[in-house]
Amino acid sequence: MQQEINNILSKFKEPPTKSTGRTGDGSSNSLTVNKPLGLDKPQPTEIKNNQTPTQSKTLVSVNIEKMPLYFLGSSKECQRLHKSIIESGKPLILFDTIQNGKGYKLSVSPSAVYGLLTGFDQDIFAVIQCKLYEETKKAGVCPDELTLWLSEFPKIMKIQKTGKLYEHIRESIRRLSETTIYHENFVKARTERQEDLAFFQDTSLKLIYYKTIRHESVMKENSPLVQRQYLEIGIPKWLQNDINSNYTTAFDPDLYFTLSGDRPRRLYRFLELIRYEKVRKVPYRKILTELTMTNIATNINRNIKRIIDPLVDIGYLESYQINDDHINFFFKDIKSSFISFQSSKQEPLSLQQQDTVQTMLDFLKDDKSRSWYSHLAKIVPEDVIHLCLSLTKETEEIDGINTSKGAVFTDHIKRECTRREISLA
Repeated sequence: MQQEINNILSKFKEPPTKSTGRTGDGSSNSLTVNKPLGLDKPQPTEIKNNQTPTQSKTLVSVNIEKMPLYFLGSSKECQRLHKSIIESGKPLILFDTIQNGKGYKLSVSPSAVYGLLTGFDQDIFAVIQCKLYEETKKAGVCPDELTLWLSEFPKIMKIQKTGKLYEHIRESIRRLSETTIYHENFVKARTERQEDLAFFQDTSLKLIYYKTIRHESVMKENSPLVQRQYLEIGIPKWLQNDINSNYTTAFDPDLYFTLSGDRPRRLYRFLELIRYEKVRKVPYRKILTELTMTNIATNINRNIKRIIDPLVDIGYLESYQINDDHINFFFKDIKSSFISFQSSKQEPLSLQQQDTVQTMLDFLKDDKSRSWYSHLAKIVPEDVIHLCLSLTKETEEIDGINTSKGAVFTDHIKRECTRREISLA
């Protein structure tokens, strides 16, 4: 066991790389590495893989929750690790394995000024994800920009606005923006039809792009002038595709922020990835890596129990068992399996269904959702689909559509199918 723990600890030491450097023009405070290239590009580009312009575009395929980007140790440990990374000029390796003769690597280069991503940044990014999911649900597609009122953060995070909270939020946004993720064969790309294409060629990725912070004066009745602040951030293309392609894992923000402590929250996000069976067995070393448990010389089982117990207390887990090399998690409820549209290969659409899909695409101008419309054509009666298309046209003519016709149509479909007791699963 001790040898295994030492091996895990070595993952958090500064890794060797071939050549590194820091920007000298003052344009960025992040550590940069001569290889891979592409750090200074405003947006990561999508893989081409010998595509012609007539082929369908590619979608980035990676679950961001699989990236343990946040250091959850003590502030002293965090400062010590950050100092060692800065002095070495090398990114921190998170994964470095070989499978089937191919190397897989994931590393992170923190902001030289603002430091490593911590538990607080994990919470701030969770808020950003919540807002992205809300906007995506409204518009039918993930936005490339997001406006965030600072007053929204404490409401979602269930905390009081005290002291320098807003200042800490602004610093966290900067820290997230100035952190760079490097990967080798870790992030895949797929076609719109969910076919594996190749690995994403852009080897450096950003979580968000900080754009600006603005102030707005608001006069309320019988109240003095109030100054409100909001942030504007850009969403990288790879993350937009990640959300649009349903490769992110949805989570319950109320449950997440009900948990107290960075590691219980991180454990909850990790377990949401695998909550498809009543009992799941997870290797011990995987839990240690996900929770960045570097100070584990003694009482490690007791510390792990303290992290898992809150999930039992709120009813998320029924129980758990800690063994020598793995932990068994017993979930109270399990998630329904995600609908895979790849089954279309085994069950091709009929000619009539193909015509129905084309009718939806022609009217809704929403080719990116072809898989969804193909699924509807198989399980929803044709007359119901045409009814909902008519309702969408009526909504457009009478009220106007501020989001997208595809989103409005989907709302009508769900409402009509619920009324008629038609399952969309």
